[in-house]
Amino acid sequence: SALALISRLHNLGFQRLVITPHIMSDLYPNTPDILQPRFDELKLEVSKQSPSLQLILAAEYFLETSFIELLEKPNKLLTFPCVDPLNGEKHEMLLFEFAFHEAPNDELLTEAIFKMQTSGITPVLAHCARYPYWHIDRSTLENLHSKGVILTVNAATLVGRYGDLARETADYAIDRGWIRMVCSDTHAPHHI
Repeated sequence: SALALISRLHNLGFQRLVITPHIMSDLYPNTPDILQPRFDELKLEVSKQSPSLQLILAAEYFLETSFIELLEKPNKLLTFPCVDPLNGEKHEMLLFEFAFHEAPNDELLTEAIFKMQTSGITPVLAHCARYPYWHIDRSTLENLHSKGVILTVNAATLVGRYGDLARETADYAIDRGWIRMVCSDTHAPHHI
């Protein structure tokens, strides 16, 4: 259950967790109105067992046409606050992802990044080392980093959970200073 996962993460020392359910038009048609009541229930239960633990509701948005439409109303998006540990700057961040089987459409990606950034939102790309189309040609990762997209890797990637190529891509990006976050991407107990 979510409570068990949260308890285990808290026991590992985490004091603040950003909960990021998927939002994808066909597979996960979630909205803030659907997610918020469930999150409030979860937060109430967590506060009973771990009152010091801070939970934040955000989302992991899938790059698609409907995501571009959502970006037209930035105040309705599930973003999360973050302070840059290097310079103390405050950011409002939005987590997004791509399909694993095909690279994202360049025009859609460029438009999404532009809309986020002009709305004062910092784009955060989920699990950048897991996209197989970037295992050989990693120039897109460098390009995204140079555009101000925060690149993340899953902790499990760093220990080989998603294969050697994903781990090598993560190491490559880390060595070049492109990675700014390590995420748990916890969907189930074995991810911890």
